[in-house]
Amino acid sequence: MTKSLTNGLYLKHWLYTIRMKEGMPIKHYLDEFNRVILNFYNIDVKVEDGDQSLILLCLLLYFMIILLIFCCMDMILLVQMISKLYL
Repeated sequence: MTKSLTNGLYLKHWLYTIRMKEGMPIKHYLDEFNRVILNFYNIDVKVEDGDQSLILLCLLLYFMIILLIFCCMDMILLVQMISKLYL
């Protein structure tokens, strides 16, 4: 890749929109994250280690929150079903 505004914007978009697909192992997600970071280095844009850590942490927290929401929804449905059985 050549260093250009378009390539930089494309990589930033790719970095901030990485999403895990259902059933996708975390290793594949981390590989994709590292691939984006390596592409930044290929166009001579250094992404500081602290920035990489913060971006990765935020993305992982996003996934954990989504997972927590789905688990809570299942738990709420289970409680509702159990309460209807005892009424």
